[in-house]
Amino acid sequence: MDAGFRRQGVLTFMLEAKEKPDSAHRQAVETELLQRIKRMPVVEAASAAQILVISGGGWMGMVRVQGRTPASNEADMADYNVVSPGFFETMGTRLIIGRDFDARDAQSGHVAIVNESFVKAYFPDRVALGRHISNPGAGIDQYEIVGVAKDAKYLNLKEAFPPTVYFVLGQKRTGTPTFLVHTATGNPMGIVPEVQTLLRDIDPAMRLGNVSTFEEHIDRSILTERIMATLGAFFGVLALVVACLGIFGVMTFQVAQRTREFGVRMALGATRQRVTMLVLRDVSFIVVVGSAIGAATAAGVARAIKAFLFGVETTDPAVYLFAIALLAVASVCAGYIPARRAARVDPMVALRHE
Repeated sequence: MDAGFRRQGVLTFMLEAKEKPDSAHRQAVETELLQRIKRMPVVEAASAAQILVISGGGWMGMVRVQGRTPASNEADMADYNVVSPGFFETMGTRLIIGRDFDARDAQSGHVAIVNESFVKAYFPDRVALGRHISNPGAGIDQYEIVGVAKDAKYLNLKEAFPPTVYFVLGQKRTGTPTFLVHTATGNPMGIVPEVQTLLRDIDPAMRLGNVSTFEEHIDRSILTERIMATLGAFFGVLALVVACLGIFGVMTFQVAQRTREFGVRMALGATRQRVTMLVLRDVSFIVVVGSAIGAATAAGVARAIKAFLFGVETTDPAVYLFAIALLAVASVCAGYIPARRAARVDPMVALRHE
Protein backbone atom coordinates (compact mmCIF):
# COMPACT_ATOMS: atom_id res chain seq x y z
CA MET A 1 0.00 0.00 0.00
CA ASP A 2 1.05 3.59 -0.53
CA ALA A 3 1.60 4.91 3.00
CA GLY A 4 2.92 8.26 1.82
CA PHE A 5 6.57 7.61 2.63
CA ARG A 6 9.45 5.37 1.55
CA ARG A 7 10.23 2.22 3.49
CA GLN A 8 13.60 1.12 2.11
CA GLY A 9 17.01 2.73 2.49
CA VAL A 10 16.29 4.81 5.61
CA LEU A 11 18.31 4.50 8.82
CA THR A 12 16.74 5.56 12.13
CA PHE A 13 18.45 6.20 15.45
CA MET A 14 18.39 8.43 18.55
CA LEU A 15 21.08 9.96 20.73
CA GLU A 16 21.62 8.65 24.24
CA ALA A 17 22.90 11.30 26.64
CA LYS A 18 22.51 12.37 30.27
CA GLU A 19 21.54 15.88 29.27
CA LYS A 20 17.91 16.87 28.91
CA PRO A 21 16.51 17.08 25.36
CA ASP A 22 16.03 20.86 25.63
CA SER A 23 19.60 21.61 26.72
CA ALA A 24 21.47 23.99 24.45
CA HIS A 25 24.54 21.75 24.23
CA ARG A 26 22.54 18.68 23.22
CA GLN A 27 20.67 20.61 20.55
CA ALA A 28 23.97 21.93 19.22
CA VAL A 29 25.37 18.38 19.02
CA GLU A 30 22.27 17.18 17.18
CA THR A 31 22.50 20.03 14.68
CA GLU A 32 26.22 19.49 14.06
CA LEU A 33 25.82 15.71 13.69
CA LEU A 34 22.99 16.15 11.22
CA GLN A 35 25.03 18.55 9.10
CA ARG A 36 28.01 16.18 9.01
CA ILE A 37 25.81 13.22 8.09
CA LYS A 38 24.38 15.19 5.16
CA ARG A 39 27.93 15.66 3.83
CA MET A 40 28.61 11.91 3.72
CA PRO A 41 28.97 10.69 0.08
CA VAL A 42 26.41 7.87 0.35
CA VAL A 43 23.75 10.00 2.05
CA GLU A 44 20.94 11.27 -0.15
CA ALA A 45 19.11 13.22 2.57
CA ALA A 46 18.94 13.41 6.36
CA SER A 47 16.58 14.89 8.87
CA ALA A 48 15.11 14.44 12.35
CA ALA A 49 11.58 14.08 13.66
CA GLN A 50 10.10 14.43 17.12
CA ILE A 51 7.75 11.52 16.43
CA LEU A 52 8.77 8.49 14.40
CA VAL A 53 5.68 7.64 12.37
CA ILE A 54 4.03 4.21 12.63
CA SER A 55 5.18 3.89 16.23
CA GLY A 56 1.67 3.52 17.65
CA GLY A 57 1.91 6.82 19.52
CA GLY A 58 1.75 10.45 18.57
CA TRP A 59 0.72 13.96 19.45
CA MET A 60 -2.84 15.01 18.77
CA GLY A 61 -4.34 18.32 19.80
CA MET A 62 -6.77 21.05 19.00
CA VAL A 63 -6.12 23.36 16.10
CA ARG A 64 -7.56 26.76 15.34
CA VAL A 65 -7.87 27.64 11.69
CA GLN A 66 -7.99 31.21 10.46
CA GLY A 67 -11.50 32.13 9.35
CA ARG A 68 -13.12 28.92 10.57
CA THR A 69 -15.54 28.59 13.45
CA PRO A 70 -16.21 24.98 14.48
CA ALA A 71 -19.61 23.86 15.76
CA SER A 72 -20.28 24.50 19.44
CA ASN A 73 -20.18 20.78 20.26
CA GLU A 74 -17.12 20.01 18.15
CA ALA A 75 -13.42 20.82 18.15
CA ASP A 76 -11.03 20.91 15.23
CA MET A 77 -8.31 18.34 15.82
CA ALA A 78 -5.05 17.44 14.10
CA ASP A 79 -2.02 15.23 14.55
CA TYR A 80 1.23 17.12 15.09
CA ASN A 81 4.86 16.39 14.38
CA VAL A 82 8.01 18.44 14.72
CA VAL A 83 10.60 17.87 11.98
CA SER A 84 13.83 19.41 10.79
CA PRO A 85 14.42 20.76 7.27
CA GLY A 86 14.76 17.96 4.73
CA PHE A 87 12.27 15.65 6.44
CA PHE A 88 9.97 15.31 3.42
CA GLU A 89 12.86 14.63 1.05
CA THR A 90 14.28 12.02 3.43
CA MET A 91 10.98 10.22 3.82
CA GLY A 92 10.05 10.49 0.16
CA THR A 93 6.88 12.43 0.96
CA ARG A 94 6.18 14.80 -1.89
CA LEU A 95 5.40 18.47 -1.32
CA ILE A 96 2.38 19.21 -3.48
CA ILE A 97 2.56 22.97 -3.26
CA GLY A 98 4.65 25.52 -1.40
CA ARG A 99 8.09 25.03 0.09
CA ASP A 100 9.95 22.95 2.65
CA PHE A 101 11.33 24.24 5.93
CA ASP A 102 14.77 25.86 5.83
CA ALA A 103 17.42 26.93 8.33
CA ARG A 104 15.85 30.36 8.80
CA ASP A 105 12.57 28.78 9.87
CA ALA A 106 14.37 26.74 12.52
CA GLN A 107 15.73 29.95 14.03
CA SER A 108 12.85 32.38 13.99
CA GLY A 109 10.05 31.57 11.57
CA HIS A 110 6.57 30.77 12.86
CA VAL A 111 5.62 28.52 9.98
CA ALA A 112 3.92 25.17 9.44
CA ILE A 113 3.31 22.61 6.71
CA VAL A 114 0.03 20.71 6.52
CA ASN A 115 -1.03 17.63 4.60
CA GLU A 116 -3.76 17.10 2.02
CA SER A 117 -6.25 15.73 4.55
CA PHE A 118 -5.86 18.85 6.68
CA VAL A 119 -6.62 21.07 3.68
CA LYS A 120 -9.69 19.00 2.75
CA ALA A 121 -10.99 19.05 6.31
CA TYR A 122 -10.50 22.71 7.20
CA PHE A 123 -10.22 24.72 3.98
CA PRO A 124 -13.36 24.32 1.82
CA ASP A 125 -11.82 26.47 -0.89
CA ARG A 126 -8.70 24.23 -0.90
CA VAL A 127 -6.47 27.30 -0.53
CA ALA A 128 -4.04 26.85 2.37
CA LEU A 129 -0.83 28.73 1.49
CA GLY A 130 -0.50 31.96 3.43
CA ARG A 131 -3.33 31.09 5.80
CA HIS A 132 -2.70 30.92 9.54
CA ILE A 133 -3.36 28.28 12.15
CA SER A 134 -2.69 28.14 15.87
CA ASN A 135 -2.05 25.44 18.41
CA PRO A 136 -3.73 26.42 21.71
CA GLY A 137 -1.24 26.37 24.56
CA ALA A 138 1.82 26.23 22.30
CA GLY A 139 3.11 29.64 23.27
CA ILE A 140 3.02 31.04 19.72
CA ASP A 141 -0.30 32.34 18.53
CA GLN A 142 -0.01 32.02 14.78
CA TYR A 143 1.76 29.76 12.29
CA GLU A 144 1.75 30.61 8.61
CA ILE A 145 1.20 27.66 6.27
CA VAL A 146 4.07 27.61 3.78
CA GLY A 147 3.52 24.20 2.19
CA VAL A 148 1.14 21.30 1.64
CA ALA A 149 2.55 17.76 1.76
CA LYS A 150 1.18 14.52 0.40
CA ASP A 151 -0.87 12.48 2.86
CA ALA A 152 1.13 10.03 4.97
CA LYS A 153 0.23 7.51 7.66
CA TYR A 154 0.88 8.53 11.23
CA LEU A 155 -0.03 6.14 14.08
CA ASN A 156 -0.25 2.91 12.10
CA LEU A 157 -0.77 1.59 8.59
CA LYS A 158 -4.43 0.70 9.16
CA GLU A 159 -5.70 4.17 10.01
CA ALA A 160 -6.99 6.62 7.46
CA PHE A 161 -4.74 9.56 6.56
CA PRO A 162 -5.23 12.00 9.46
CA PRO A 163 -5.12 15.81 9.20
CA THR A 164 -1.51 16.52 10.10
CA VAL A 165 0.46 19.66 10.93
CA TYR A 166 4.26 19.75 10.78
CA PHE A 167 6.25 22.30 12.77
CA VAL A 168 9.94 22.89 12.31
CA LEU A 169 12.41 21.51 14.85
CA GLY A 170 13.97 24.51 16.55
CA GLN A 171 10.69 26.36 16.98
CA LYS A 172 9.28 23.58 19.14
CA ARG A 173 10.83 20.68 21.07
CA THR A 174 8.92 18.24 23.25
CA GLY A 175 11.39 15.36 23.58
CA THR A 176 14.27 13.48 22.03
CA PRO A 177 14.08 13.47 18.21
CA THR A 178 14.72 10.48 15.98
CA PHE A 179 17.31 10.89 13.23
CA LEU A 180 16.37 9.73 9.73
CA VAL A 181 19.02 9.13 7.08
CA HIS A 182 18.24 8.09 3.50
CA THR A 183 21.21 6.43 1.81
CA ALA A 184 21.96 5.56 -1.79
CA THR A 185 23.12 2.08 -0.76
CA GLY A 186 20.80 -0.89 -0.39
CA ASN A 187 21.59 -1.39 3.30
CA PRO A 188 21.56 1.83 5.35
CA MET A 189 23.01 -0.02 8.37
CA GLY A 190 26.37 0.10 6.58
CA ILE A 191 26.90 3.76 7.55
CA VAL A 192 26.40 3.17 11.31
CA PRO A 193 30.14 2.83 12.13
CA GLU A 194 30.91 6.08 10.33
CA VAL A 195 28.04 7.88 12.11
CA GLN A 196 29.37 6.60 15.43
CA THR A 197 32.78 8.01 14.57
CA LEU A 198 31.27 11.40 13.71
CA LEU A 199 29.40 11.47 17.03
CA ARG A 200 32.56 10.62 19.01
CA ASP A 201 34.36 13.49 17.32
CA ILE A 202 31.59 15.91 18.32
CA ASP A 203 30.87 14.63 21.83
CA PRO A 204 32.42 11.37 23.13
CA ALA A 205 29.90 11.26 25.99
CA MET A 206 26.97 10.57 23.67
CA ARG A 207 26.00 7.27 22.08
CA LEU A 208 23.69 6.05 19.33
CA GLY A 209 20.55 4.32 20.53
CA ASN A 210 17.59 2.47 18.99
CA VAL A 211 19.54 1.95 15.77
CA SER A 212 17.37 0.30 13.12
CA THR A 213 16.19 0.62 9.56
CA PHE A 214 12.82 2.20 8.92
CA GLU A 215 11.79 -0.94 7.03
CA GLU A 216 12.42 -3.04 10.16
CA HIS A 217 10.43 -0.51 12.18
CA ILE A 218 7.48 -0.90 9.80
CA ASP A 219 7.75 -4.71 9.92
CA ARG A 220 7.65 -4.65 13.74
CA SER A 221 4.53 -2.50 13.65
CA ILE A 222 2.59 -5.21 11.80
CA LEU A 223 4.07 -8.18 13.67
CA THR A 224 0.67 -9.11 15.13
CA GLU A 225 -0.93 -9.04 11.69
CA ARG A 226 1.86 -11.24 10.29
CA ILE A 227 1.41 -13.78 13.10
CA MET A 228 -2.36 -13.86 12.57
CA ALA A 229 -1.90 -14.24 8.81
CA THR A 230 0.54 -17.13 9.34
CA LEU A 231 -1.80 -18.85 11.78
CA GLY A 232 -4.72 -18.30 9.42
CA ALA A 233 -2.77 -19.82 6.54
CA PHE A 234 -1.71 -22.78 8.69
CA PHE A 235 -5.24 -23.63 9.79
CA GLY A 236 -6.51 -23.03 6.26
CA VAL A 237 -4.02 -25.55 4.85
CA LEU A 238 -4.86 -27.94 7.70
CA ALA A 239 -8.57 -27.69 6.89
CA LEU A 240 -7.84 -28.31 3.21
CA VAL A 241 -5.77 -31.41 4.03
CA VAL A 242 -8.51 -32.76 6.29
CA ALA A 243 -11.11 -32.12 3.57
CA CYS A 244 -8.99 -33.93 0.99
CA LEU A 245 -8.42 -36.90 3.31
CA GLY A 246 -12.15 -37.03 3.98
CA ILE A 247 -13.01 -37.05 0.28
CA PHE A 248 -10.31 -39.65 -0.37
CA GLY A 249 -11.70 -41.89 2.37
CA VAL A 250 -15.30 -41.53 1.22
CA MET A 251 -14.47 -42.18 -2.41
CA THR A 252 -12.28 -45.19 -1.55
CA PHE A 253 -15.14 -46.64 0.49
CA GLN A 254 -17.66 -46.01 -2.29
CA VAL A 255 -15.41 -47.63 -4.88
CA ALA A 256 -15.03 -50.70 -2.66
CA GLN A 257 -18.82 -50.93 -2.24
CA ARG A 258 -19.40 -50.58 -5.98
CA THR A 259 -16.75 -53.05 -7.15
CA ARG A 260 -19.40 -55.46 -8.51
CA GLU A 261 -21.20 -52.58 -10.28
CA PHE A 262 -18.00 -51.48 -12.01
CA GLY A 263 -17.32 -55.07 -13.06
CA VAL A 264 -20.72 -55.37 -14.63
CA ARG A 265 -20.33 -52.03 -16.43
CA MET A 266 -16.94 -53.03 -17.85
CA ALA A 267 -18.23 -56.46 -18.81
CA LEU A 268 -20.99 -54.71 -20.76
CA GLY A 269 -18.48 -52.56 -22.62
CA ALA A 270 -17.73 -49.57 -20.39
CA THR A 271 -14.21 -48.22 -20.93
CA ARG A 272 -11.74 -47.37 -18.18
CA GLN A 273 -12.10 -43.69 -19.02
CA ARG A 274 -15.88 -44.03 -18.62
CA VAL A 275 -15.53 -45.62 -15.18
CA THR A 276 -12.97 -42.99 -14.11
CA MET A 277 -15.28 -40.17 -15.16
CA LEU A 278 -18.14 -41.84 -13.29
CA VAL A 279 -16.19 -41.69 -10.03
CA LEU A 280 -14.95 -38.15 -10.64
CA ARG A 281 -18.53 -37.08 -11.32
CA ASP A 282 -19.42 -38.14 -7.80
CA VAL A 283 -16.46 -36.09 -6.52
CA SER A 284 -17.70 -33.07 -8.46
CA PHE A 285 -21.15 -33.44 -6.92
CA ILE A 286 -19.64 -33.42 -3.43
CA VAL A 287 -17.56 -30.33 -4.27
CA VAL A 288 -20.49 -28.40 -5.76
CA VAL A 289 -22.86 -29.13 -2.89
CA GLY A 290 -20.20 -28.63 -0.22
CA SER A 291 -18.95 -25.37 -1.76
CA ALA A 292 -22.49 -23.97 -1.98
CA ILE A 293 -23.18 -24.76 1.67
CA GLY A 294 -19.73 -23.54 2.74
CA ALA A 295 -19.92 -20.26 0.80
CA ALA A 296 -23.38 -19.49 2.18
CA THR A 297 -22.23 -20.22 5.73
CA ALA A 298 -19.03 -18.19 5.30
CA ALA A 299 -20.96 -15.19 3.99
CA GLY A 300 -23.25 -15.40 7.01
CA VAL A 301 -20.50 -15.45 9.65
CA ALA A 302 -18.00 -13.21 7.83
CA ARG A 303 -19.25 -10.11 9.62
CA ALA A 304 -17.78 -11.45 12.85
CA ILE A 305 -14.23 -11.27 11.45
CA LYS A 306 -14.54 -7.95 9.64
CA ALA A 307 -12.61 -6.14 12.39
CA PHE A 308 -9.61 -8.43 11.82
CA LEU A 309 -9.33 -7.75 8.10
CA PHE A 310 -7.51 -4.98 6.26
CA GLY A 311 -7.70 -4.30 2.55
CA VAL A 312 -10.06 -7.25 2.01
CA GLU A 313 -13.84 -7.13 2.14
CA THR A 314 -15.75 -9.95 3.81
CA THR A 315 -17.82 -10.29 0.62
CA ASP A 316 -14.92 -10.12 -1.83
CA PRO A 317 -15.98 -12.57 -4.61
CA ALA A 318 -12.35 -13.21 -5.59
CA VAL A 319 -11.68 -14.74 -2.17
CA TYR A 320 -14.66 -17.08 -2.41
CA LEU A 321 -13.87 -18.09 -5.99
CA PHE A 322 -10.23 -18.76 -5.14
CA ALA A 323 -11.15 -20.90 -2.12
CA ILE A 324 -13.70 -22.91 -4.13
CA ALA A 325 -11.30 -23.40 -7.03
CA LEU A 326 -8.50 -24.52 -4.71
CA LEU A 327 -10.80 -26.98 -2.92
CA ALA A 328 -12.09 -28.29 -6.25
CA VAL A 329 -8.58 -28.98 -7.55
CA ALA A 330 -7.59 -30.65 -4.29
CA SER A 331 -10.78 -32.72 -4.27
CA VAL A 332 -10.31 -33.93 -7.84
CA CYS A 333 -6.74 -34.93 -7.01
CA ALA A 334 -7.94 -36.74 -3.88
CA GLY A 335 -10.61 -38.61 -5.87
CA TYR A 336 -8.38 -39.50 -8.78
CA ILE A 337 -6.65 -42.43 -7.06
CA PRO A 338 -9.93 -44.26 -6.22
CA ALA A 339 -11.13 -43.45 -9.74
CA ARG A 340 -8.04 -45.04 -11.31
CA ARG A 341 -8.40 -48.01 -9.00
CA ALA A 342 -11.99 -48.47 -10.13
CA ALA A 343 -10.96 -48.30 -13.80
CA ARG A 344 -8.43 -51.14 -13.31
CA VAL A 345 -10.96 -53.60 -11.86
CA ASP A 346 -10.90 -56.96 -13.65
CA PRO A 347 -14.52 -57.66 -14.73
CA MET A 348 -14.26 -61.38 -13.79
CA VAL A 349 -12.89 -60.58 -10.32
CA ALA A 350 -15.58 -57.94 -9.83
CA LEU A 351 -18.37 -60.37 -10.82
CA ARG A 352 -17.13 -62.89 -8.25
CA HIS A 353 -16.95 -60.13 -5.57
CA GLU A 354 -19.06 -61.03 -2.51
